[in-house]
Amino acid sequence: MSGYPVKYWPCPKMWIGSTVVVIGGGPSLQGMDWNDVRRVGAGARYIACNDAYQLGWPDMCFFGDAAWYDIHSNLKAFEDYPGLKVSAAFECLGLEGLLTMERWPLNPAQPVDSLRTEPYRITWYGNTGTTAIALAAKLGARKIVLLGFDMMVNQMGLSNWYNNLKNKPKPSIYTKFLLNTGLLAIGMSRVYPEVEVINGVVGEKSSKLGAFETMGWKEALRA
Repeated sequence: MSGYPVKYWPCPKMWIGSTVVVIGGGPSLQGMDWNDVRRVGAGARYIACNDAYQLGWPDMCFFGDAAWYDIHSNLKAFEDYPGLKVSAAFECLGLEGLLTMERWPLNPAQPVDSLRTEPYRITWYGNTGTTAIALAAKLGARKIVLLGFDMMVNQMGLSNWYNNLKNKPKPSIYTKFLLNTGLLAIGMSRVYPEVEVINGVVGEKSSKLGAFETMGWKEALRA
């Protein structure tokens, strides 16, 4: 007996001791010199959340929305993407080329104790980016650096650094995102106390996320 449902991907600890960079969608990443990111973060692993896979080189694309997949599965960029494609959408079970984990909801009675450690199960924190932090820890990360976790619409009204083909988040949704990321931060401190999570920001006031230590992205990658 393997100990997990065969239909789900049993996420292995394949990045033990690594720095894992989680690339979010915040507009602060507009104009980012990605070659510089890769140079400064040499040796790191990269999880691209949603559309960030279009960079082409991250190790993994992670998404949690079947409707997002319906759009991107028809794009050549997604078809040609060479990294792992990992889903937290049950509708994607059994689809060729996808690794799907069992999506587990927050426990309404004990939300801070919702972080699941079973290899095949991922707790869903209401958005792909926050959930990807839990995935990085499950993969064995020693340090997790967050990029593009702005948790807000910028002064120009932009919510993403890329052209979002699905929908544009409403400003009100970030209140929930911030709350759920705070719940994850508590869970991480209890379940993965040895894992350091840093919000690597591009500039001052580029992120509202305060649940984790904040520093400039270059300093975060070098720390």
